[in-house]
Amino acid sequence: MRFVVFLFSLGLLASAMPVRRADDLLGLISALDDGLKNGQSPDVASTAHSLPTSPTDATPVETKNQIAVKTASIISHLADGSNNQALEDLIVGLEKSVPGVDSEIYRILNVGTIAKLRANGGSVAPVLNQADVKAASKI
Repeated sequence: MRFVVFLFSLGLLASAMPVRRADDLLGLISALDDGLKNGQSPDVASTAHSLPTSPTDATPVETKNQIAVKTASIISHLADGSNNQALEDLIVGLEKSVPGVDSEIYRILNVGTIAKLRANGGSVAPVLNQADVKAASKI
C-alpha cells in the first residue's frame, strides 16, 4: 500500500513540475521587465542564458500570454539599443522553453517597435519574422 501511495505522489510531483517551471520562467521575465521599467540596467544576456533548454509540456495559455506580453515590453524598451544578440538569444530561448511564444510576441509587438528592430539591422527582426511565417503556415 505504501508503494502505491509513493507512486501516486511521484506522479503528482511529476505533473506539477512543468507548471512550476513555466511560473518560474514568468517570474524571471517579469523581474527583467520590472527592472527595465524602474530604470535599472538590463541584464538580458544572463537572463537569456539562464532559461531552461527543454520545453515545458503543459504551459497554461494564460502563463504563455503573460510571458509574451512581458517579453514584448522588454523588446520595446530595448529596441533602440545595442542588445540585439541578447534579445535574439532571449526570444530563441523562450521559444525552446515555451513553444509558440515567439508567435505571440510578434503578434503583440507594435509596428513601430518592429520597424526599429528592422532599422537596427540586428538579428531580432528575422527571428520574429520566422515566428510570423510559422504562425501563418499553421493556419
